[in-house]
Amino acid sequence: MGSRVNLKEIRDNQFRIFLVSKKLGVNVVVNSFTYCVNLVHIWYNKNNNQEIQ
Repeated sequence: MGSRVNLKEIRDNQFRIFLVSKKLGVNVVVNSFTYCVNLVHIWYNKNNNQEIQ
């Protein structure tokens, strides 16, 4: 009985760690994506301004 409870606790902890790391991973991906989009916007605007001038 005791070992079964311990296994369940370990599994719950692993699941919690998995959820947290998943959340962090998603944040990293989203941040990288927004960063790239911002870079593209800056580059695009710079090129457009040069063409207009």
